[in-house]
Amino acid sequence: MSVAGRWLLYSLLSFLLITLSVVLLTVLLVMGINRDPIHHVAGKPNKQALKQIPSEFLDIYQEAGAKYGIPWNVLAAIHKRETNFGKTTRPGDPERKNMISSKGAIGPFQFLPSTWEAYGVDGNGDGKADPWDVEDAAHAAARYLRDHGGQEDLEKALWHYNHASWYVEDVLRIAEGYLDQTENPTFAAAFPFQWPLPGTGPESISSGFGYRIHPILKTRRFHDGIDIPAATGKPVIAATGGVVRFAGKLGGYGNTVILETVDGIELLYGHLSSIEVRRGEHVKGGQIIGAVGSTGFSTGPHLHFTVRKNRMPVDPLKFFQP
Repeated sequence: MSVAGRWLLYSLLSFLLITLSVVLLTVLLVMGINRDPIHHVAGKPNKQALKQIPSEFLDIYQEAGAKYGIPWNVLAAIHKRETNFGKTTRPGDPERKNMISSKGAIGPFQFLPSTWEAYGVDGNGDGKADPWDVEDAAHAAARYLRDHGGQEDLEKALWHYNHASWYVEDVLRIAEGYLDQTENPTFAAAFPFQWPLPGTGPESISSGFGYRIHPILKTRRFHDGIDIPAATGKPVIAATGGVVRFAGKLGGYGNTVILETVDGIELLYGHLSSIEVRRGEHVKGGQIIGAVGSTGFSTGPHLHFTVRKNRMPVDPLKFFQP
């Protein structure tokens, strides 16, 4: 083969290798983004959901939820709570006045015009964002919740949606009632967890799971986990084995570690003073993952511990043996 021929062959091989590397890098980046647990959506709909939710809406909720990282069942619950899936508009109401609130909120998801102007979405791709269209409104609601921190603190985002604690409680109750709780047969295999702060126990909890008067805001707010006071620097351990899906600063949680178990359960450790693991690392139950601190929105050194199943917070005490 001539010198020119060899150079031509080498150039072709180099081009192919570079192209292949770019493709592989793109695939890895996309896989990395999609593996972020914060973007997981809820599980399968149960019989109640299939019976109560109009069939044409379920795909809309799931598509919008997947796009914005918000559980589909929360979007369904908002639609149910706001306008009963649009059924507040009855025959003989051509102007749809029954979907216009006393404060001027409009459409199936009850957006104020000013809010719609900021968050409206053309969800159905017809070239316009219409607050009266269910698909557009569902995507806009998911966008609104995401932009108000719904991927990290769903309760806080819901409070912003309506500014009422009772509303948050109602939506979460409806949303939980739409999930198939039997879809994960290995759920019980996660029991029992190790207590995340050795040397302490449930009797050390200063603030439990559920509604409470927020220690800083002084208003009734939903607490999505438990608070365990301890001295700054006290080691925090993994309650069970899993993969680190997040390690870093996370809004009001401060320095945070999120583990995902083989069952898809998420464990969040917040307000840490230091983090001893990195994203993607596989950890064993009992392994030190960080230390107690008071970073983020905190009144003093403690561990905030949250357990999420299907992206919904559940009482962590259910995961520990009495």
